[in-house]
Amino acid sequence: MLLQIRLHDGTSNEIEILESRHACEIATAFDWEAERRRFEQLAETGAECYLPSISFMDDATRMLEFGPNTDQTFWVSYRYSTLKSSFGFYSVDHQSDLQLPACTFEMALDLVRLHYEEKHEEIVAFLPAESDPQDEGPNDACPGPPTNERPATGTGDASHVIA
Repeated sequence: MLLQIRLHDGTSNEIEILESRHACEIATAFDWEAERRRFEQLAETGAECYLPSISFMDDATRMLEFGPNTDQTFWVSYRYSTLKSSFGFYSVDHQSDLQLPACTFEMALDLVRLHYEEKHEEIVAFLPAESDPQDEGPNDACPGPPTNERPATGTGDASHVIA
């Protein structure tokens, strides 16, 4: 499984990790609080910055990612593809992104273990169902983690960026 740690400045390190025990050791050893503070400092200047995170991508391109919030909790995102039939003629690749705005670090590590054990259905059952953005009011949407392509930029208050 490919493990990637993304830092506040957008740089990242990738490593192939075969066992969940090693992946959890790496996630536990990382200084999340210091990296979150670096992110907030950079965001306050208005510079391009990224939420620090760690992600795990399996061979089926399912990705579990999590990172720190401002209140000692962690956000979690789980992205995966499914094939949906289109009027029975052909299949369409559908991307799903399930997000949990806050959980304990231990809960995030439990999800990592499930991901390594290829228990996709258990992860999907645990995380909140996808919501349709059209059904949400202007303040109902959880910002969640950005993708690698979308930098967060500072506006003087980094708390709005971290879910």
